[in-house]
Amino acid sequence: MSLSLRSRSLSRSAMGASQRGFTLIEVLISFLIVTLGLLGLAALQTQTVNEQFESLQHAQATLLVDNMANRIRANAAGVTAGGYSSGSDYGLQDVPGGGCSGSGAALDLCEWNALIAGAAASSGGASLSAPIGARGCLSPGTSSGSGETVVRVAIAWQGIVTSAPPSVSCGLGAFGSEGLRRVVFRDVVIR
Repeated sequence: MSLSLRSRSLSRSAMGASQRGFTLIEVLISFLIVTLGLLGLAALQTQTVNEQFESLQHAQATLLVDNMANRIRANAAGVTAGGYSSGSDYGLQDVPGGGCSGSGAALDLCEWNALIAGAAASSGGASLSAPIGARGCLSPGTSSGSGETVVRVAIAWQGIVTSAPPSVSCGLGAFGSEGLRRVVFRDVVIR
């Protein structure tokens, strides 16, 4: 009887010793799982920052397009006279040092160019109020059979994440890869 009690106490002490703490393998596996999770969070953070910057640029471009669309709507006579059909590359043109002068379509185009170039808010020569490499485009006014004139107002800029290329030609070939070119546009109809 004493032999069976002794074997039971040995087996209990051996089990108790093997149940205490973690082995080195378990610790390493736990460390690997935590590391992979943290790497995933870092990648998610990077993607979130990129998408947030893309959204900011899109909002800025939308404001610039809406600004010119409103100017065109307010000057229907300038549209019918052909004052807003002057092509593209606004924002790349030199901004007058003394500001814009004149009136009508010429003033609107000069001020829009200054906004796209970021002249309204700049610091150290870098534009703060316009998307990266922004350029504006106005398509020639076209008339439909019903007496309407349509002017397409567009802003193109360089994105930072590759996506599908836009179908609008504003800024075509200006940003390297077409997957980095972004465009926002409005068709303004004047009756």
